[in-house]
Amino acid sequence: CDWSSDVCSSDLDLPSAITLNSVQFNASRAIGPMVGGIVLARFGAGFAFLFNAISYVAVVGALLLVKAHRVPAQRAATRVLAGIKEALVYLRTRPGITLSILVAVMVGFFGAPIVQFTVVFAEEVYGVGPEALGYLLGGLGLGAILVAPWVAGAFGDITPSVVVRASLPVYAGAIVAFGLSRSYAFGLLAIVVAGGG
Repeated sequence: CDWSSDVCSSDLDLPSAITLNSVQFNASRAIGPMVGGIVLARFGAGFAFLFNAISYVAVVGALLLVKAHRVPAQRAATRVLAGIKEALVYLRTRPGITLSILVAVMVGFFGAPIVQFTVVFAEEVYGVGPEALGYLLGGLGLGAILVAPWVAGAFGDITPSVVVRASLPVYAGAIVAFGLSRSYAFGLLAIVVAGGG
């Protein structure tokens, strides 16, 4: 920390760290379905499930290396309830965070079903197979990766409120465009824009 200005470098790095985490998450969201679609189309469902099962070996191995302390169940439950109460008290003092949570809930409730609808659109509207479906599903992650530098402030400092005000209409418009699409190319473009939003 620079004590003379009361600014910690960690405060300045937080937006970049959040963006990096988002890019990692969305990269897996982009690459995974694309690879899954190719494997499904070329080798069949059995191999797709096999490769998915193998991918969990590293996670299980990492979990086995974690040294956890045992906490009595009653004490753990008390901690959880105390944590929830503390979070609710904190939210009352921070209306911005409360609004952010409400926006996230609304986006999740009204916007997240686009993922499930891609399966329906791929089969019934576009008439494409699993490989093309993988590209549709990967388009969400790809769109998010493409806008990550903008969100991280690579093109100037942008406040989170500006990002939200810009991205929500883009996301909503892209979902509507996807719902109205009748061609695969237009639907894929709408999905990528929705991912960016």
